[in-house]
Amino acid sequence: MEFILGSHKWDKIFLPTKFKGNDYEHKDKEFQKIPDIENNRKDYEIISYECELGDAIAFNYATIHAAYGNNSNNRRRAFSVRFTGDDARYIKRKGEMSPPFPNIHLKNNEVLDSETFPVLISS
Repeated sequence: MEFILGSHKWDKIFLPTKFKGNDYEHKDKEFQKIPDIENNRKDYEIISYECELGDAIAFNYATIHAAYGNNSNNRRRAFSVRFTGDDARYIKRKGEMSPPFPNIHLKNNEVLDSETFPVLISS
């Protein structure tokens, strides 16, 4: 994976971008289109790490990040978890959401506390 160092502090909200296929429709003007980083790589501080089987990467989800496709003969397996604070709220934005949650029954501004978004308690 690659990350744009410090991009989580840019105070901008970017439209989710797909790595394959078509981009999401830009229906919600609150979101900005992500800059063309790939064609302007020299303008950004891009960092990445070598990973081996069993490694884990944790990062602020507001950090602009990308991963290239798997070009090896080995099957890629990934597990993605998103953690929020206890003050996180559900907001249904216009257009397609990433990831889609088709079975969500929360209303706008409700606390993310449901079977889909369980509360983890440390002991």
